[in-house]
Amino acid sequence: MGRNLGDALAPWLERISAARQARTFHPEGIVYAGHVAAEPHSPFPALAARLDGPVLARFSAALWKGAPRWFDVLGIALRFGDDQDLLLATIRSPFTMPFSPLGTDTRDHAANRYWAVSPFEVAGEGRLKFRLRPRARDAAWLLEARRVFQWGYHPLARIELARVADEVDQAALRFDPYRNGRGITPSGLVHSIRPAAYAASQRGRARAHGRSESATTMAAGGGFLRRG
Repeated sequence: MGRNLGDALAPWLERISAARQARTFHPEGIVYAGHVAAEPHSPFPALAARLDGPVLARFSAALWKGAPRWFDVLGIALRFGDDQDLLLATIRSPFTMPFSPLGTDTRDHAANRYWAVSPFEVAGEGRLKFRLRPRARDAAWLLEARRVFQWGYHPLARIELARVADEVDQAALRFDPYRNGRGITPSGLVHSIRPAAYAASQRGRARAHGRSESATTMAAGGGFLRRG
């Protein structure tokens, strides 16, 4: 069902992305580079260890270009190393999506919590859900996880962002929820909509900027560093 919904939405998303010359959702953002450190007492030690290392974090608003407006949701897309993406937003679940802008403080990314919305199949751990929240006392972020149908999130890894990553070419940067090199694989209806939807948005962007389909495909594989 999710794949069919994605296929049905794809032509519309491609047109929208081409018209606005940007992603349909999260059209603009700021990318930071930093480091992930496993939480020493995490109940998911193997997963925490796999995430340890460099990270890119793209901060964006879902609907508007430029500064986020009052009616919007915010997002943070994470890339661990070069082989695992995790996309989070100020949307607790698919059922709360229509109301999420009302609970989002668009003035400051660090004033909100972020969820990965739907569950993931995680190698060695089963089905998990993820949340990201700011740690005000040390200007870092805490990535948390919990098992589906269990209550309460547990610390997984600490994310410290050190600088704006000016070397990243945002026109070529493609986050893909199915980039799962660290063993975090999307599952469920909502995630299954995304492959066709994301590919359509990328085609629209490529068409708007006069880029070939082959160039878009290369960029989607991770070629996002500016050459100069």
